[in-house]
Amino acid sequence: KDINLLFEKSHWLNTNITYDRTYKLRQYLIDLGVQEVDFEGFSERITEQFMKSKQDDWVIDFYRELINYKSLYLESTRYSQSVLRKKPIIRLKYNQHCPPFDSSGKIQVFLPSKTESSYKTVKSSIAKNEIAIKFLEKLNIDKPDIIAEIKELFKNARIIEDESPHTYDK
Repeated sequence: KDINLLFEKSHWLNTNITYDRTYKLRQYLIDLGVQEVDFEGFSERITEQFMKSKQDDWVIDFYRELINYKSLYLESTRYSQSVLRKKPIIRLKYNQHCPPFDSSGKIQVFLPSKTESSYKTVKSSIAKNEIAIKFLEKLNIDKPDIIAEIKELFKNARIIEDESPHTYDK
């Protein structure tokens, strides 16, 4: 199912076909045009639909693997593009997903806090996992600070105020 969703293919080749184990066979397949998929190639193909199809345990395992692939999620350099910074890899409550950063590079998701927040927050079952927290901390995802919470409250209050009908007494 995953291979079809991400690569529109129906079969994988054996994972034992590697550079160091079966060099000639691997090279022959590459010469035939068989695509080799590494973790970066897999990451480039991730979609929100794919992430939604996964259980929380899978998401945690994915975060565990990502810890070792910093170039995929840390800030881009001239030598590497961080493909996952703008991919919907962060699981939110209600199993929605969003990228960790917006188009300007600002964090757009937070760890859940004790109080209800209107911010996008990481799903609590994910945020309770030690491995997931380790990955999220590498992204600098944290609980919103009190000033941000107050700003968000005022912003939401203005939206509600703007939507309410105005009546004026003479």
